[in-house]
Amino acid sequence: MTLEQLYVENYSLHDDAILAIQIEKEEVVIAKIKISTNQTIKKRKYRECKLLITLSNVVEMYMFDEKEILGYYSDLTLVQLENKYYYISFDPYGNANERNENDNYVFIAENLEFVEL
Repeated sequence: MTLEQLYVENYSLHDDAILAIQIEKEEVVIAKIKISTNQTIKKRKYRECKLLITLSNVVEMYMFDEKEILGYYSDLTLVQLENKYYYISFDPYGNANERNENDNYVFIAENLEFVEL
């Protein structure tokens, strides 16, 4: 599913955990990030689920561990940049959903896809 479909179907992308990160390099770099999350079914009713975020043609990624997040994240930044690439940070510097030079666990890729597992 696309980013737009993800929001239409009421998936939450905050206060959850990164379960796995897999990086593949063939002709292009692909990052697969498995997260636990929730989907809102109706007002005050949620269901737990897992999503696989696949970023293909990754052009930049960086992770630095000045303080360990241990897989958990409270917020993330997910935006489409002016060049149409997707920017995702699982340890953003602020909560404004904007790119920041101090963000951590950052991936920038040409394509982004979500699949519920």
